[in-house]
Amino acid sequence: MLSNIKIKICGQNNPAIINHCLDLNINYQGLIFYKKSPRFIDTETLAILNQYFKSFRSRFVGVFVNPTIDEIKSKLTIFDFDTIQLHGEESQDFINEVKNNFKKRYTNLFLLKILR
Repeated sequence: MLSNIKIKICGQNNPAIINHCLDLNINYQGLIFYKKSPRFIDTETLAILNQYFKSFRSRFVGVFVNPTIDEIKSKLTIFDFDTIQLHGEESQDFINEVKNNFKKRYTNLFLLKILR
């Protein structure tokens, strides 16, 4: 039963930590593209990640909050991550547009509960 558990570490913006998570076989790593987040990943860092982790693209999730199609497209031209996560108040029409434009895996609900 535990073999079905998938782990996502969100807010990755440090290449050394990303590399360590890959070594630990973490399933997914979230890249946050919401400028108000303290874990926001800028274009320069995203380009560095592409340089070092392109072969692991299937392990990366682009996390967006109320983006435009152009915002998503601009990030994907820098680093072709595998999954798009929408975490805002996107309409179903917008979600359909994302699915049709990008042919990526998509999620708008990706919860990880940590028990303390």
